[in-house]
Amino acid sequence: MKQLSEMTGISRGEVSESINRSVFAGLISVNKHDIHKCAFLELLEFGVRYIFPVHPGNIAMGFPTAISASPLNQQIRSDISFVWPSNEGEASGFSIESLYESLPENAIHHQGFYELLALTDALRFGRIRERELAIQELKQRINGE
Repeated sequence: MKQLSEMTGISRGEVSESINRSVFAGLISVNKHDIHKCAFLELLEFGVRYIFPVHPGNIAMGFPTAISASPLNQQIRSDISFVWPSNEGEASGFSIESLYESLPENAIHHQGFYELLALTDALRFGRIRERELAIQELKQRINGE
């Protein structure tokens, strides 16, 4: 929990509560060490856009996300950019509220984690093709395919 708290910028108490809810929901094993991958991917693919909906906001400076971040920015060419607003970011695009306020500044220091969050954002508000590509990438990363 300490490592997850440090990586996300979320307090240990909130991380602990989240893990307990995830155990109750069947996303994590009772021993709190194993993720139930199929259930987690199902939640991402079919639920995240309803649980954490977002609509692009005003143009802002920040960190690229969704189709504007790796790996989707290598598969989808777009004139439109999306960012997590941040004074530290150097990209410009439509603002996207992150899943948690502290995630953008913390995620950029952990490339793999950053990419998982950007893929999740594509699921939250992307079009069908973008969501399909995002779920393919997430399945490969989570299942090791």
